[in-house]
Amino acid sequence: AKIGKKVKILLASSGMVYGDCPKPAKETDKIKPIGDYAQSKAQMEKEALKFKNTNLQIVITRAFNHTGPGQKLGFVVPDFANQIAQIEKGKLSPKMKVGDLSAKRNFLDVRDVVSAYQLIMEKSKSSLYNIATAKPYSIEQILKILLSFSKVKIDVQIDKSKLRPSDVQKSTGSIAKIKKELGWQPKIPLETTLKKTLNFWRKIN
Repeated sequence: AKIGKKVKILLASSGMVYGDCPKPAKETDKIKPIGDYAQSKAQMEKEALKFKNTNLQIVITRAFNHTGPGQKLGFVVPDFANQIAQIEKGKLSPKMKVGDLSAKRNFLDVRDVVSAYQLIMEKSKSSLYNIATAKPYSIEQILKILLSFSKVKIDVQIDKSKLRPSDVQKSTGSIAKIKKELGWQPKIPLETTLKKTLNFWRKIN
């Protein structure tokens, strides 16, 4: 038997479940997860649907790439920022070895993502929302912005060992739904996020 009112639960999935997105993916689009991470998120969503007719109100969010100061190494933005900071301090030679820079991603500030989570928990009308930006950036653009903040000249070299052929080439999502229903859209410029992230790694190094 159902007891009391429904309990709302936010389930953080990922925009990666859409796979390659030649155009901004909508919540109604068929998902095509590529790789273990995306497939695990897709399976998580599937399991959540089993609770549809219970007293649990599950809202699934598909946030696209987000970053900011404090994100651990192993992700593209902190990895780049950490290398630049170490080069500035003379801990590394002024050369960066990188993988495929052509892939395009939506990059959000983590604070914008958290503000979306809060709005969804307070006012959501639906059970699925994308959290994204209107403009995808290539990894090369991300690197160029970070390098523009560098205090020293840095050469960039492609390292074939870092190339991963299974990577999604373009990941971008539509925010028409969350903007219309909840009035949410990202506010923090990417340049601000990248500069703050670089400054974070400068302090650590």
